[in-house]
Amino acid sequence: MKHCLTIPTNRECAIFLQKYCEECKYAKNNMNLDIGFLIVDTNEESVSKRHKDILKKYSDDIDIYYMDNKDQMKFLEFLVSKEQEKERQKLLEILNPSRCSYGAAANKTFLYATALGADFIHRRDSDTMPQEVRGKKIYPIESENEFLGKKYCSILNCEKINSVYPEVLLCGSNYVGEWATDLKELYEYDKDIFYKYCNLGVRNNTSLKHLKEVLDKRYINEEAKKFTKDEFELTFDKLAEVGNHSILDIFKYIPIIPACDATSTDYLYHNILAKMKIPMVYHNRHVIHQHEKFRDSESSFYTYQMKIFKHRGMYIIINKFLDELAYDKLFSYQEKLTINTEYYIAQYEKVINEKYDVEINKVFDEIESIVSSVQIPKYQNVVKLFHKQREQLINDIYQDLDDYKFLLQMWSKLITNASLYKVKKLKK
Repeated sequence: MKHCLTIPTNRECAIFLQKYCEECKYAKNNMNLDIGFLIVDTNEESVSKRHKDILKKYSDDIDIYYMDNKDQMKFLEFLVSKEQEKERQKLLEILNPSRCSYGAAANKTFLYATALGADFIHRRDSDTMPQEVRGKKIYPIESENEFLGKKYCSILNCEKINSVYPEVLLCGSNYVGEWATDLKELYEYDKDIFYKYCNLGVRNNTSLKHLKEVLDKRYINEEAKKFTKDEFELTFDKLAEVGNHSILDIFKYIPIIPACDATSTDYLYHNILAKMKIPMVYHNRHVIHQHEKFRDSESSFYTYQMKIFKHRGMYIIINKFLDELAYDKLFSYQEKLTINTEYYIAQYEKVINEKYDVEINKVFDEIESIVSSVQIPKYQNVVKLFHKQREQLINDIYQDLDDYKFLLQMWSKLITNASLYKVKKLKK
């Protein structure tokens, strides 16, 4: 079964690409994996050229599949070429939106991975790099390959886990260095406000005490993240960062919500598996995370906060949908995993046919109240901006969820078409 190490990027990241070329090379030569390195790059042409020139230096050592904007458009046009014009244009906009969409970026990598014949996807973010400890590179793929797709009983006493879940579908780890989310300043300002803020929009059955434990582990306790030896745990919590995780097969059945200008949509699989009580493996081969300089600007702050607020509102509806799912109706195993996509789509459509303005506005009111209590000028400004955009955010949430319904209906066809596409390797 083929492995695909992948990075979607919209930033200049030549140094980081080199680091992951080395991880891919290590996996091929030292772990004997059938693996390719896929880069889906939406940068302008001058940046793409620099990336391509760097990657060509490794093209004799590993299989590199570098996709710039032109390559992506050609690929997507192939996938939708047999659709009617209206559906074709709608799919192209959903798969390749002009605005920022973490879900769309992930979905493109899934379709390319399918074209490459991959079952295992190892995702890295383009502002991260592997750690080096005592002169040795700590590559996440070693832990991912150890656990992903393995029977739970082979890694843990079966008496401690429900044996109905036969294999690991998601395995990942964390970041060291910069936080994955722009909330460190809020934590330093007032820890209680930080925890209350993060509690907005989470599932009703998550206690604040448990949420604090998860947040402390994920963001705050840097000392505990220091690598000394390999460790792992099984978890139902959203601990693994998307920028340092791996998945098996699930992407062939279920795409990510292609919402624009919303954070964390690409954690959908974490949320599905948690709801189904299918454990994820959390290991300790964390990667180093570095923010770009523009993330410190006020304009970036305002944009990012709006993305967080939209996600909080959207997950009021997504959590209701997840509550409708039942494990024995969604998942089945024979030789390998199968997912009942018809059931998934039916439950989703049932939920989104309702309106949730009251519930969303309640969360938005709580957001305004919490953020208004932060006596820092830019937080006061973001409340004013949020107040002006609330109605539009709600309209956008409904549109994004409607787009997801359409994508779900088309996904199996897109996956089939992707499997027929020949992706070219990067040559010197």
